[in-house]
Amino acid sequence: MISTNTATEYWQSGGSLLVTDALGRHDGAEPANVRIYHFAGTQHVEVETMPKGVCSTPFNTLDYRPLLRAVLMSLDRWVRDGTPPPPSRHPRIDDGTLVAMTGPAVTIPGFTPAKGPSARPRFDYGPDFAKGIVGQVLPVALADRYGVLVPKVDRDGNETSGIVMPEIAVPTATSTGWAVRSAKAGGAGELCYLDGSYLPFARTKAERAATGDGRLSLEERYQSPAERAAKVRAAAEKLAQEGYLLREDVDRISAQAAAAAW
Repeated sequence: MISTNTATEYWQSGGSLLVTDALGRHDGAEPANVRIYHFAGTQHVEVETMPKGVCSTPFNTLDYRPLLRAVLMSLDRWVRDGTPPPPSRHPRIDDGTLVAMTGPAVTIPGFTPAKGPSARPRFDYGPDFAKGIVGQVLPVALADRYGVLVPKVDRDGNETSGIVMPEIAVPTATSTGWAVRSAKAGGAGELCYLDGSYLPFARTKAERAATGDGRLSLEERYQSPAERAAKVRAAAEKLAQEGYLLREDVDRISAQAAAAAW
């Protein structure tokens, strides 16, 4: 079995509970015949799920299909001839990459921080619930809750753990798996269902200073588009060597980076 999650699952579906104990205090250990992969900085699907204007930020356009292709090929080899896939890769408590709350350390224009991931209350359904018997039709809410955690982010608000695609490792924007609802849509500040956010960096230092953007601009990060493209290829090559990316997708991702300009 191979399980994959985007950042949306951590923020909206308690995805961390797949890899921790129920209270979110300790890392779990998956069986030898299971792999768990987190696609860092991605949203649930690659299209906008909410009507325009409901979410307060543009939706996340990061294309993680290359990771899915690699996972599918890994699963096929595992079933067909016993070749094990690359190790699980996801945020963990013991290395500080799975945390209670996280957010960018700098100001991002137009970006409203989330209040936190969706809570997961615990209920008592009676003493025989483990046997499939609901003894209390109206369950009693317990004092504690499931410990929902989220991936830690860097200074810009980009996630640092899991399978980090080249577009996140060598970024041109802040990409998240969550967004908040806009004021005009109602429920302002609440999580915006399955959509993430995509907030490009300023092109120049002067541009970011004019908007109050605390993130470094593109010109402060990279000497040229060509330099960034070279770094993207290096990041893609590393993922391919580790087994998380197909060789043909290294070329596709590198070509897209080489064609980008600012």
